[in-house]
Amino acid sequence: MKPRESFDFLFGLRASGIKLGLKNISDILDILGHPEQNYAVVHVAGTNGKGSVAAGVAQILVRSGFLTGLFTSPHLQSFAERIRVDGRPADEDFLAGLIDEIRPRVEKNPVTFFEFSTALAFRYFARIGVQLAIVETGMGGRLDATNLVTPLVSVITPISMDHTQYLGTTLRKIAGEKAAIIKKGIPVVLGPQQPEAAEVFVERARVCDAPLSVFSRDFSVVSSGKCFSYQGTGLHLDSLNPGLEGRHQHVNLALSLRCAEILRSSGLAIPDHAMREGVETVQWPGRLHWWQGHREILLDCAHNGSGALALARYLEDEDIHNIHWVVGIKEDKDAEAILEPLSRRVKKLYCCDVPQEPFFMPSQLAAMGLTMGIESEPFKGPEEALLSAGRARGKDEIILVAGSIFLVGAAMDVLEKWGMPG
Repeated sequence: MKPRESFDFLFGLRASGIKLGLKNISDILDILGHPEQNYAVVHVAGTNGKGSVAAGVAQILVRSGFLTGLFTSPHLQSFAERIRVDGRPADEDFLAGLIDEIRPRVEKNPVTFFEFSTALAFRYFARIGVQLAIVETGMGGRLDATNLVTPLVSVITPISMDHTQYLGTTLRKIAGEKAAIIKKGIPVVLGPQQPEAAEVFVERARVCDAPLSVFSRDFSVVSSGKCFSYQGTGLHLDSLNPGLEGRHQHVNLALSLRCAEILRSSGLAIPDHAMREGVETVQWPGRLHWWQGHREILLDCAHNGSGALALARYLEDEDIHNIHWVVGIKEDKDAEAILEPLSRRVKKLYCCDVPQEPFFMPSQLAAMGLTMGIESEPFKGPEEALLSAGRARGKDEIILVAGSIFLVGAAMDVLEKWGMPG
């Protein structure tokens, strides 16, 4: 098959929707000879920041000289972004060949897109010969397709109300789903949590006899402008200048550093300089990402209330006002919780639909914006919205693209089409 046909098959699996459960992926990995057992794993779950934490751990390991895999989702522009080795997206021809190899072996299974993608990533890492793989959950944890790994370390980033139709309508229930990545005797790194969530994680770690490292108790950061210092167990790193923008990334990268500390205590050769270099060189596109490095177009994947609050704090720290916000939001999200934290800094909303997922109608978002006192206008898609925002933007004003990961990816496609590669 041609590579395009292989990926068409893979994307066609999206029609099967989301089906949480482990039996199907277990059967598939049995058929494939359990490729995930060929390398060590770090498993990362959470609501916000798990991609940044995973990327931070991966970069520290790369800087330590390990051939390192990174599996995340979703992607922004290319499926190959989900499966990285030493920071580079997977080779698409190699991926296509693996798709064609795996497909006939699992065609009798009612496989979903994410299950196939997970198996594909595990197979790719095994074929490349990675030494460690950082694996991010897709959703939740207990029934997530990635939860068949046996990691060296589990990491749980801050959680909030998201994917409630699948994970539960209370923070305690959502925490219960994500806590299932905690396994017997395996160390856990826990990011800042609300009390009811923290109780669930602490109890799960106790029952599993899993050594628990808690942010602000066992490791911490002190922020000073764009830099921060890290204090861990026997490790102190001063004046770290992170590759990721925003104070919230100081906490995320502290989780990465604590994970690296634990890996080092297990016998991996991870020098202090690799921890510093990893933090200072890590990149995660679409997260407080100034396009082309110029402070004119800001891309951010904030897609829930917690993400919007982090974005709002960044805009406050940077004293950014009069924002022209190109916004699109999935219909299963709390749109008001995303819009409200930024509302007083926004000059105009450019509301648009984006491909791939069911979204709020642009007219609905515009109506919400108007009720918040923001000038708002609906557009057919991101290109039309970006054009209008570009014409209206005044001196010292910025264009913000945020509200959905899928919107950011679509906007990046548009900007590259216009000859503005990042």
